[in-house]
Parts: sequence; structure tokens; C-alpha cells
Amino acid sequence: MKVRLILAGLLLAQLADAASFAIGIARLGIGAEANGWMRVLYEAGGLPAVMALKGGASLGLLGFFSNTLAIALARG
Repeated sequence: MKVRLILAGLLLAQLADAASFAIGIARLGIGAEANGWMRVLYEAGGLPAVMALKGGASLGLLGFFSNTLAIALARG
């Protein structure tokens, strides 16, 4: 149960980050983004590219934790 709460928290954090990014660039422009990599990605592919990366990172995080949990449980 604890692991599921951690995973849910991580997923919510990623979603909040994506939402705050979208709102921030809509209101302030991409120049306000502190992360240079996100600025480059946004300039190259727009908001869909950034959201795809953030979504992929979320799924990768969930996969990593679920795989780690399965390995830990299998070892007993």
C-alpha cells in the first residue's frame, strides 16, 4: 500500500509539473522557463514535445518502481 501511495504521489507531481509548465508558458512565455532543456525542446517541438517527454518520464518512473517492487517481492 505504501508503494502505491508513493507511485501515486510521483505521478501527481509529474502531472502538476506538466500543468504548471503549460500555464506558465501561456501566461509568461517560454523565456520564463528556468530549465534550459525544456526551453530547447519547446522551441524545437512546441508544447506537444514537452508533454510527450514529461508523459514518457512518468511512465518510465512507474515502470521502474513496479519492476523494482516485483523483483523485491520475488526475492522474498
